[in-house]
Amino acid sequence: MEKGYYLSFTSGKKKGLHIPLKGESRLVFGRDAGCDIVLDEVDISSRHMLLETSGDLVRVIDLDSRNGVFVNNIRVKSTALSPGDTIRLGASVTMQLMLEGITASVFARQEPLSTRILHSSVVEPKTAVMTPLSTDAASRLRSIVDVIDLIHQELDTNRILGRIVDVVDSVFNPDRTFVILKDKEGNPIPSVFKYKEGAGNAQISYTIVRKAIEERTALVTRDAGMDERFKRGMSIVIGGIRSAMCVPIAAGEKVLGAIYIDTVGRAQEFNSVDLELLGAVAKQAALALHRAQLMKSVERAYYSTVRVMVAAVEAKDEYTKGHSERVTTYSLRLADHVGLTGKRLDILRLAALLHDIGKIGVPEHILNKSGKLSDEEFETIKKHPEVGYRIIKNIDSEDASEVAKIVRYHHERYDGKGYPDGVAGKDIHVFARLIAVCDTYDAMTSHRPYRAPMPKEKVLEELERGAGNQWDPTITALMVKLIKENEIVPL
Repeated sequence: MEKGYYLSFTSGKKKGLHIPLKGESRLVFGRDAGCDIVLDEVDISSRHMLLETSGDLVRVIDLDSRNGVFVNNIRVKSTALSPGDTIRLGASVTMQLMLEGITASVFARQEPLSTRILHSSVVEPKTAVMTPLSTDAASRLRSIVDVIDLIHQELDTNRILGRIVDVVDSVFNPDRTFVILKDKEGNPIPSVFKYKEGAGNAQISYTIVRKAIEERTALVTRDAGMDERFKRGMSIVIGGIRSAMCVPIAAGEKVLGAIYIDTVGRAQEFNSVDLELLGAVAKQAALALHRAQLMKSVERAYYSTVRVMVAAVEAKDEYTKGHSERVTTYSLRLADHVGLTGKRLDILRLAALLHDIGKIGVPEHILNKSGKLSDEEFETIKKHPEVGYRIIKNIDSEDASEVAKIVRYHHERYDGKGYPDGVAGKDIHVFARLIAVCDTYDAMTSHRPYRAPMPKEKVLEELERGAGNQWDPTITALMVKLIKENEIVPL
């Protein structure tokens, strides 16, 4: 980018405001005072929309808002943006994405193909012969290839699904786009979708979807209402579904699901070339999703191993069983309220689980002592963050160094009077500051041999008293807010 993206408000109380979007950024829009962009409008939800910028990609995500996020008057759950796109939140706030210096975008909508076939067709993926591409079709194929490159950079299933929906909607201009994945029982379930305003109430045609999945067949119908194969389907009759395409998402012998698109009230929209292009997207989607599922399996095995290690440490101390899991749960709830996602969330989860792993080097008689610790015993306890750091930093993982640093700092204080290094304020890793608050909360609300769990009022009093000296004041304020609202309660 030569000059970069910026967001220009065109209506609402912030009309005329221009926000530069630089590098890697995440902005939450909403009425809540903790949002990055606070919108004081009656139809805006507390946390309405997330806008992500990553290199040349700008994406909006609806945060389960009450009145919706619309891009070019189409309600969306998640979509990539192109320069010139209009974003509307509810009815009162509109913005436009602008890009100085560059006007082209691989997400630009293309005109429909000029060559149309006059009948429904069924194309088997294994035997289909590619129809010669028109200039327009070739352009659309290039758009698909560009976005497929982005899909293969992702390892998060939800982000992969979002990118698939974006490219399919952009290239084929349907009224509705669905990516359908099979659940554990093998039932086809829409996982992510996008539809034009006014077209979202019609039921998806499971007649078409099941045929595509069960027979591993790519299907296109020019007019489902006149097609002998589908015209008796209730969703087609009641919903007015006309043109439709569906292709299976298959990895080897396993069918993961399907991509389904249709038009409501408009016939003659898709043809065999469209079907070939959609099949190309489905094939790449299958590879990306299969890889993500494999990585998820590895991740589950990894976290299972971590939990076994944590359980082994906590077995030494009968009073802290489950402590690390509870601290992790509290930490993730705080993270959710600041919009933390993806890899950063994974690093926080791992650090929270492992924050006390260094206690493996503390003798059991010290961990289980019911009376006051001697100075020597307390010095032994104080070594556990550093022991944990040494254990984790030697793990063969790209994130090990950062996780180890978080574990080392989780007993540091905001005023610099903590241990083991006496660092202060923003020099303490932000995740260590967050875990420190959650660690203390669990200690105060759990049974200890020397006291009962503290009541809620006492916990709040202690947190507010320690804000700014023992703990990060901003994180502590959020914790206090969530406790008062009963969004965080003792587990």
